[in-house]
Amino acid sequence: MLLRKGEIDLVKWQNQYFLRRGEEVIALKEINSTKEENGQQFNVTTKQFKGVLLAVLKPTAEQGSLSRAIRTSNLNDRDLSKVVDLYHELNGLSQNDIAVINQGPSYRVKWKLQVGAGGKTLMQSMGIPEFDYKFESGISPYIEMGARIRDFKNAPRLMVDLGIGYYQESDEFLLTGNKSTFDWIGRQVFTSSSIVFPLQLNYILSKGKSSEWYAGAGMTFWIINYTMDSAELRLENATSSTDINTGGFVLRKSNGLSPNLKLGWNKNLIKTTQLFIEAKVDILYKNYEMNPLNNYSVHNLGVLTLSTGIAF
Repeated sequence: MLLRKGEIDLVKWQNQYFLRRGEEVIALKEINSTKEENGQQFNVTTKQFKGVLLAVLKPTAEQGSLSRAIRTSNLNDRDLSKVVDLYHELNGLSQNDIAVINQGPSYRVKWKLQVGAGGKTLMQSMGIPEFDYKFESGISPYIEMGARIRDFKNAPRLMVDLGIGYYQESDEFLLTGNKSTFDWIGRQVFTSSSIVFPLQLNYILSKGKSSEWYAGAGMTFWIINYTMDSAELRLENATSSTDINTGGFVLRKSNGLSPNLKLGWNKNLIKTTQLFIEAKVDILYKNYEMNPLNNYSVHNLGVLTLSTGIAF
């Protein structure tokens, strides 16, 4: 792909950039490496291309704008094109003599399919319950399909994920406590399923020849189908035991919006297909309400999802 043509051409090939002057072709690169400090390893990115631009374009003392453009540039179409255009302008080459050829899409879309499992934990949000709750949740199978938008011309390290997913859930609440000299024991079992619509903006943290690490943040919209299977609340003392039919002491909201965080690893399998592994955390605020004997409290739900999939 020829991005700029003139005394010095700017060429893009397989997501790599080159300067071309006559028969001479010079690569513009970022070098990824690791260093150790205080016993810990850190990823380091060296923007080698800036030194190459300074050496090839040789801005003079009067061409401070070109020097600044080089030193503040990133390795993308917009910044490199600006540098090459400025070089031609400051060196007396008419802008009309530079053929601007904008080939290729502004971004690429990959379809993705992933499967995994989610685990849940309960966190108190509001109220001071007089009872202790134990939340037992099984592993929730998860499947998601959607799209990944990436390789933006002006922001090559950004990715956008959007999709539709499904959780199958089975949970149980156990209640214990003491009130008015009686011991209270409760149990409620329910099944639910959730359709989710996650959206994340990701940033590629490190990029190798065939793999990359990325992290992102976004929101997930939940549609929840909740079914109570059984519920009981019983009070006991030394001489008697009484069952109270409450019709359930736990309620779950039918929808919600949760912020999420994601960490992922991506590896090229073939030219157009990638394997990825992801960990995602969602926080559903005020998702559960407890109301045994008018003892009201509200609880948040944390969901950790581990999944693997392919993007093609």
